[in-house]
Amino acid sequence: MCKVENPDHSHEPLDLEHPLLRGRRHQHPDALNGTWSQLLVQVEAAFNGAPDALLPAVASMFTLRDRMLVLLANSLPHHPGRNAGPIFEWDPSVRAALEMPL
Repeated sequence: MCKVENPDHSHEPLDLEHPLLRGRRHQHPDALNGTWSQLLVQVEAAFNGAPDALLPAVASMFTLRDRMLVLLANSLPHHPGRNAGPIFEWDPSVRAALEMPL
């Protein structure tokens, strides 16, 4: 059973083998990359004249942490004792979705 701290900050571990959560394990690399890209766009906007973008960036930091915890709980199938990790790939669709200019 793969367990990680619950993103809702409760003390109960999150059981990733639960049938309702099983699919989330493989979606997290893409979700994490999207959150990482969103955070970069928000911070860039905040430092380039849109300070209101900083507060949403803080929320993105917490989302990034929660998604990273789930990703790090994934063991690699052909490498015993090693776990998955983030690759921090840029997702170009995020900037368009946030409607922020280049």
